[in-house]
Amino acid sequence: MDSLSTLISIGTFILVLIGLNTWRKQLKGENTYKLSLDVLRELKLTLVAIDEYRYVFYPADEMYYAFKKYNNDKIPDFMNGSDKKTAYKCAEIERWNKIIEQFNIYTSCMLKLAVSINNYAIDLVNGKRLKDYLIELSRNRSKKELADDEREELQFINKDERNRLKDEYLEINKILSKRSKDEDIFGQTIDQYFEEINRRLRKYIK
Repeated sequence: MDSLSTLISIGTFILVLIGLNTWRKQLKGENTYKLSLDVLRELKLTLVAIDEYRYVFYPADEMYYAFKKYNNDKIPDFMNGSDKKTAYKCAEIERWNKIIEQFNIYTSCMLKLAVSINNYAIDLVNGKRLKDYLIELSRNRSKKELADDEREELQFINKDERNRLKDEYLEINKILSKRSKDEDIFGQTIDQYFEEINRRLRKYIK
């Protein structure tokens, strides 16, 4: 009788262990599922913010509220050239900050997923991570600011200098500005980045 009780106890213990192991696997699977969804959502929202930044048109209301935000609630006078220029710059800064804020959320989600699945190259596509594309945007953003300053300082530049600046703007705008679908290489590249991350994470989303 004691032997039977011992066997039953052992069998129960084994079943509990099996059940606990199954529960852990299920919990880990559910966690990976949620993290994968979070990564894809935040990555897509980051790309939307980049897309909005690269849309060169700034509506008047966007410039108005951005100006107020960065100038202590001062009301801009769009008939004033200085205010209009400042409002444009404030709106550009606001769009850029949205990219950075969203990117930080995405990065946090991606790190959690990488730790969970023990794969720290999950976000590396063709040797690049999303931060590399943001660095490229940032560099061209700085180049544009320098080119704008140079254009203002050199009001009476010769034809060769004008052509040089024109060519420089063309190269900068290939990154900073949306173009037609066939010509927008930068836009195509970041879209392909999303598609590859989406493909990789689909096995965790079933």
